Amino acid sequence: MKTLIYQYYYSLPQNKRTHHIMEDKNQYQQFSRKSISKYAEKYGHDYKFLDQEHPVSPFYGIFLPFTEGWCHDYDAICWMDADILATHDSADVFTMHDPERISAYFMETQNRWKGMADDSPWGWFKDKGHINSGVVIFPKAVYEFVAEYVSDLKHLHDTRSELETSIGNFDQAIVNKIVRDLDSYNEMFKEWNYHLGRYPHDKRFEANLIHYWRKHKQMLIKDFEDERILK
Repeated sequence: MKTLIYQYYYSLPQNKRTHHIMEDKNQYQQFSRKSISKYAEKYGHDYKFLDQEHPVSPFYGIFLPFTEGWCHDYDAICWMDADILATHDSADVFTMHDPERISAYFMETQNRWKGMADDSPWGWFKDKGHINSGVVIFPKAVYEFVAEYVSDLKHLHDTRSELETSIGNFDQAIVNKIVRDLDSYNEMFKEWNYHLGRYPHDKRFEANLIHYWRKHKQMLIKDFEDERILK
C-alpha cells in the first residue's frame, strides 16, 4: 500500500492574520516538519510539506491533494497540522487506516448541541461531538467524494454559516460536513491527536502525536528539544 503523510503552511502577511494563525517569527512549523518527516521515514511513508500560497485561503491546505488531483497517486493519505510533533516511541498512524472510511479523532463536544433538533444542521453531531482536523486519514475509497465536495472551495468559503463556525470553521468545518454526509467514519483515539487545549499537559508524551493547538506553539518549540520527541 502506497501511503503519504502531508502538511501545509503558508505564512500570511501580518495584516491578514486572524486568531487562527499565530505570529510565526519562531517558525514553529519547521520543528513540526522535522519531526513528522522523520516519523514518515521511520514507517516507510512518503512525505510532503506544502508551502505554496493557497488560491482561496491558507486554512484549506488539507484539500490540495484533492483539488490538484494527486491524491490518486496513493492508496491512503494522512493529513497532519503543522503544529504537531511525533513522540519518540509513537506507533504508525496508518495502523488506524480504514480502507472504506475517513479516520479522525472526535472531540467530546456533544453538549454544545444539546437540545438541538435531530433534523437541524447540528443534529448529526449531538451524540458524536465533532472532528478535530489536526490528524485525518483519507482512504482511496473516498477520494472522488471529497474531490467533488471541495471542487468549488471558494463557494464553500464564501457561504460559511453559523454551523461552520460552531464546528471549527474553515477546513475543520468542511471535514466534519464531509463525514456527516458520508455518515460513515472510523474514530481514532485521542493519542493520535493529543489536543493540548483539551487534555492534561503532563500526559502529552504518552501520546503518539501531540497537537500544540493555537497558544501552545512556544511549548512545541521547547518540547522539540526533549529526548521524547522524534526528530
